[in-house]
Amino acid sequence: MIDKIVKGWDAKGLVRYLMGRGDHNEHTRPTVIGAWQSDPGALQPDLVGPGDFDFDPAEFTALLDHVNATAEAAELPRRQPQTGEPGYTKHGYVWHCSLSLSAEEGKLSHAQWNEIARDVMDRTGIAPEGDAGGCRWIAVHHGQSTEGNDHIHIAAVLVRQDTGRRFHPKNDFGVTRTVMRDWEDRLGLQATAINDGSAAPAASRGEIEKAATRMRQGYEGLSRGEAGKAAKIQLRQVVTETAAMSADSEQFLSELRSQGVLVHLHRNDDGKIDGYAVADPEDRDAKTGRPIFFGGRKLAPELSWVKLSARWSGDAALAVPETGRTHEVLSSIAGVVRGSAVAVRGRTESPVAVAKSVQPLLAVWARVADGAERRGELSRAAWSFDRAGRLPKSLESPPAGEMARALRASTRQLSRVGLVSGRGMTRDAGLELALAFSELLLEIAAWHEVSKRSHHCAAATRSARCVRRFADEAGRGVSGAPRTTAAVVDGVRDRAPSRGRTPRASASSAPEWLPRRGGERQL
Repeated sequence: MIDKIVKGWDAKGLVRYLMGRGDHNEHTRPTVIGAWQSDPGALQPDLVGPGDFDFDPAEFTALLDHVNATAEAAELPRRQPQTGEPGYTKHGYVWHCSLSLSAEEGKLSHAQWNEIARDVMDRTGIAPEGDAGGCRWIAVHHGQSTEGNDHIHIAAVLVRQDTGRRFHPKNDFGVTRTVMRDWEDRLGLQATAINDGSAAPAASRGEIEKAATRMRQGYEGLSRGEAGKAAKIQLRQVVTETAAMSADSEQFLSELRSQGVLVHLHRNDDGKIDGYAVADPEDRDAKTGRPIFFGGRKLAPELSWVKLSARWSGDAALAVPETGRTHEVLSSIAGVVRGSAVAVRGRTESPVAVAKSVQPLLAVWARVADGAERRGELSRAAWSFDRAGRLPKSLESPPAGEMARALRASTRQLSRVGLVSGRGMTRDAGLELALAFSELLLEIAAWHEVSKRSHHCAAATRSARCVRRFADEAGRGVSGAPRTTAAVVDGVRDRAPSRGRTPRASASSAPEWLPRRGGERQL
């Protein structure tokens, strides 16, 4: 079940929209199925014509007035006050939450949606059960969306009926997500992820639309970022990859500038760098024409200057193997990756530290791989894995164990290698590394699934698919390869994620935490 929350200022405008045709005539049969006064049917305007929206004008106006009554009494504005105006604040008092099922999950009854809406209102504190002074709200059900999703919208005016004062729900995003997970379990719906704060900052709708416009105009963005992605996302990718390739801050900043990235440094009173911001020179503010900068921490928490500096200091103390022949380096790293998969499978080392060490190694491998098409698959593997390496803050991160340190050392070792060709022994070694990574990524995916982190599990699985496509390409024409892609997939089939399965011990020597065999998701 998917939920989305936005806040605004015009309650009447929102209800008029929800009971109307929609922006693109996508609404059908709007029906009030839940309300603060426990009798939604009394608020539903009668139809006086054959169309879905031919409501009795007087009853429709009464609905708008009823919902907005507390805001009217409190004399709250229907637009956001400008800076300096009385009552200025960025936080609107009109709360709009949409809840939707995937098209494959079918429909819920109006009574079921009513229960869900009341539970959301109760647990967010907006309208607690039995509290006559709670905020006014209604829930509106439409026919299925253009994508076939059954859904409702909840519109609430965040003003208490008893005091006339504004109400500010605490952690309404997180609470609503928890409510959705509870109802998924109760109704047997597809499980979605709890909002655990592990996701990287997402691009806004405006940033995404701007990137799409630039793509149509022929500008794909930064060369090391995924073509057509928003500037914020591309900058995160470029900074992540460059940080993994760099041994210190000087190399990091120099490499960013050589790729055309604009860099702004912040210094403390002693003149030392304590922060930075980056920008795509072609991503400019529409009003000022100036490049739009993003601080490292705004791109992702681990990209702050403090954390990058700590990483470089820690990596300097690692015992990095000498760089020899390229195929020998790749084979050596493949051994480390296989050992990491064994450690995750047997829980001989914390999977947390291992998972956090995977993406930098994938990113560096993508940087040094030869062949644009195959290199692209490795880049997609690195960026697809992103969420799988971001663990919830509540999950304690233990000190890096032997395999996590070995993965970090391998990242530093591989960063010293020149361009990796796709010929001869190097291609064989590249295939070996790809197969090893396929196994490790599926082990991490299985660990996440057992821990009920579905977004993380899906990210690791997507990454494994990309590595497999790379392996399929690398394996063409390789005679005498020690293992084929199919072989490695068969070898980890028991660890492949299988949504809905309950982990249990198998008859083999597989540890208890692995999902049981059967019904597994294929790469």
